Amino acid sequence: MAAPTKRSLLVLVLVLLASWVVVSAVVLDSETDNVEPSTETESMEPDIETDGDTYDVGANPEITAVESLPDGGYLVGGHVLTDGDRDAVVLRLAPNRSLESVYTFGGDGDAGLSDLIQTSDGGFAFVGWRGEFDTSVGWIVNADANGDIISEREFGPSTQYADRMNALVATDNDTIAAVGRTSRGVSNGTGAVLYELNADGDVLLERVYRTGNNRSAKDIVQASNGEYLIVGTDDYQANSIPYQTDETPAAWFARVATNGDLLWTTETRRGSRRGRVERYR
Repeated sequence: MAAPTKRSLLVLVLVLLASWVVVSAVVLDSETDNVEPSTETESMEPDIETDGDTYDVGANPEITAVESLPDGGYLVGGHVLTDGDRDAVVLRLAPNRSLESVYTFGGDGDAGLSDLIQTSDGGFAFVGWRGEFDTSVGWIVNADANGDIISEREFGPSTQYADRMNALVATDNDTIAAVGRTSRGVSNGTGAVLYELNADGDVLLERVYRTGNNRSAKDIVQASNGEYLIVGTDDYQANSIPYQTDETPAAWFARVATNGDLLWTTETRRGSRRGRVERYR
């Protein structure tokens, strides 16, 4: 056999070197397939666009209130049908609107939620009604962050008229001020009512305004000096023109002192179907 020349040895070395490079690349590619993704990729925040998400919380859901939370999340309140009865429901949503918790309240009979707020302890409070739709009682509930009831109060005789609470506000004194309508102590129809309760459900203030017919307080806010601003309506024969005289109130706006005293009201009256505004006190 002839001795290998320098040229043939050089070719052999180049072939072996090329083979080693190919084998190394295959091994490296195989190892890369088994590498765990970086922790930076795993910790990426989910896309906040959640259009199309649905929440199965009960039959015939109705949403009546929403509250934004300090962490960017939301409290959403309303009512759903559960075993044939209407129950109040509160949903807690994350900032990306994913569902975190569902709380239902009501028990036997129907119950509805009209408004809700977050409380200073991280829980929430809501108002509404319990009982039959036309013979209900007003309802105020204070719950902790886990949805467990701290206090629960009902107001009204639940007989001839529908008592209910429509709105509430967290006050500067860590109490709850709520407004609605009541037939308790009212000889004809209902009156607009204001309650103030502490966290334990003790009633600190109860005042009734604009009594008679179907008068009601619909919303409340607290002014910068602690007084309350309340709006309401008189729904008596609202769609019957013959009953709409110059003396038939349609809507009203009032300022109330911290002790419940009525400071002034401004009203609209239905006369001639067009209405006019009158100021009182």
